[in-house]
Amino acid sequence: MRQLMCLRSARVIAAASLVTLPSAVDAQLPTNQRLYDTLTTMPDLRASRIAKFEAEPVVTGRVIFLGNSITQGGDWAKLTGDSTVINRGIGADITFGLRSRLADVTKRKPSRLFILIGINDISKDIPDAVIAAQYRALVDSVKSQSPQTKIFVQSILPLNPTVKNFPQHYDKQERVVAVNVLIRRMARETGATYVDLWPIFVDRQNRLDASLTGDGLHLNQQGYERWVRFLKQRRYLASAGSDSVAVWMTTGDKSALLARQPTLAFGSVANAGPTITVDGATTYQTMAGFGYTLTGGSAYVINRMPAAARDALLRELFTRDVSSLGVSYLRLSIGASDLDAAPFTYDDVPAGQTDPALAAFTIDAARADLIPVLKRILALNPGIELLATPWTAPRWMKDNGAYVGGSLRPANYAAYAQYFVKYIQAMKAEGITITAITVQNEPLHPGNNPSMLMTAAQQATFIRDHLGPALKAAGLGTKIFLYDHNADHPEYPLEILSDSAAKTFVDGSAFHLYGGPIEALTTVHDKHPDRNLYFTEQYTASNGNFAGDLRWHVKNLVVGAPRNWSRTVLEWNLANDERFGPHTDGGCTTCLGAVTIDSSSAAVTRNVAYYIVGHLSRFVDPGSVRVASTLEGGSKTTSLPNVAFRTPAGRYVLVVLNDGNTTQTFNVGFAGRRVAHSLGAGSVATYVW
Repeated sequence: MRQLMCLRSARVIAAASLVTLPSAVDAQLPTNQRLYDTLTTMPDLRASRIAKFEAEPVVTGRVIFLGNSITQGGDWAKLTGDSTVINRGIGADITFGLRSRLADVTKRKPSRLFILIGINDISKDIPDAVIAAQYRALVDSVKSQSPQTKIFVQSILPLNPTVKNFPQHYDKQERVVAVNVLIRRMARETGATYVDLWPIFVDRQNRLDASLTGDGLHLNQQGYERWVRFLKQRRYLASAGSDSVAVWMTTGDKSALLARQPTLAFGSVANAGPTITVDGATTYQTMAGFGYTLTGGSAYVINRMPAAARDALLRELFTRDVSSLGVSYLRLSIGASDLDAAPFTYDDVPAGQTDPALAAFTIDAARADLIPVLKRILALNPGIELLATPWTAPRWMKDNGAYVGGSLRPANYAAYAQYFVKYIQAMKAEGITITAITVQNEPLHPGNNPSMLMTAAQQATFIRDHLGPALKAAGLGTKIFLYDHNADHPEYPLEILSDSAAKTFVDGSAFHLYGGPIEALTTVHDKHPDRNLYFTEQYTASNGNFAGDLRWHVKNLVVGAPRNWSRTVLEWNLANDERFGPHTDGGCTTCLGAVTIDSSSAAVTRNVAYYIVGHLSRFVDPGSVRVASTLEGGSKTTSLPNVAFRTPAGRYVLVVLNDGNTTQTFNVGFAGRRVAHSLGAGSVATYVW
């Protein structure tokens, strides 16, 4: 009973510590440290390990792995091939324990610090928020005491309850997922790099792969080797100042499709061609992610694949690995888009009836395919961001009572705002967090099925007086994006942003490029630099040309959108079948998915949009910052559109297109060094160092 009371007291004091945590420069531990120490097991191991650490000579600039028994179990020097790597794992340790021994780490001023902690906190029922707060204090302390250290916060690993050596852990899987979400958010807010290990260790049942563990909690040698291989593939373990440059290329003739090329090396010798100079000191916007729209039709064709094939495809698309595409941002339709089999909304009632109380609201139409596919995607990539967009309001809210065209009746503005609230809440109840919404897909195109006309004045009124206040009253942090249509009408978002009351609720503006120049995004940015830009849709056609589409989309979207302040690059449909369906009657009949899934054999064909997005999504992690890249020394015939980024891990990524008609040889310059390369006409390459 006394032990239970102590645990309860610890929880109470821990909750209080959320508002009394010491600052990063305060060496004092929180007052509840001793209470949490009573939960620590294996004190003799802890004492002996700490004594060993303190006896070691202080050598700065090394790589350190810090954590609990999962870290302790790895022979990191041997695994990494670097005898200087330091293991600072202690079995049974918790976040409080790491903080109490952090001075041994920070005095060594590590070049890179890999942290994995939290499963023992969870097993001891330390609250999620306290774990996250302690983790934040840990990261803040490292940043304060060793500011040159690159910090890598690694996700807590999945568990496997079929091997019951540690029963106190095995009912904690949901909490592991929840804490990982908090850790990811903390990493983003503190500038640490979040390393999502979950996808490389999880099996099809979302458990720790049994082949990688002997007890359902710890890793075997194969597991550690997979871990290090992943860190090296992502270049988290790349040595600082490395001269090597990795290259991936796609050519218009398909002879190379996002294919790895021979590694290059920076040096002092350059060729006579022009130079693309990357300047990491000049920074622009932070990138949110890259991807597609997961339409209802996409979910339908994916969900009808055999389980093994479906799982393999989703892993290929959504895990963060250099052999996967690494999609990090998805757009969804609220109700049907034109790439569903038939139009619908989430509050359909018989003709002639209305439902102002939204009593008929239900997301049941999404339960057959969309929600199951989304849940599997989230299991593979819990940090993926989701943007949701309606193609139409419910018919009874509109002045024409139809799915196609018409406008929202002003009398139904309040009900429609609650429709958004109910949708976001219903998805949240399914474990699906909607990051942002746009108010209306293509509001100036009322001819699609479904669709709805909404003028800028109407959208401003709806956001200012109804949608913004409704989201705020419901306690929802969902972002609102304006417009979501072509770049030929930048005056649309500008009109709304000129309304200061409406602007208060707005995060940014979304664009497509079926009309107008991509530079229109900069026009909006320059007038409202305190609001964001997003590129959210562009389709490739079934009757298109691979080489031509590759060239146009890379030039205008992959390069053009980020260079004009967009935080996202999203192509249109993720997947369809061999007949370019499903689609509504009147919907797009020539929209080519990033992948085509044969309805009979489930064979997957990767189309041009797969490679267009892949040249960004595989290499540019969310949270990366666009940096300056400038072409110098070119002639009138030089055409090398390019864009560069610095990732949270400190890597640089440069994408270059040869938009000319002949092979072009050029240099990439960085920090006084250069490397030469050649690209054939219409080819695109991603360079990583």
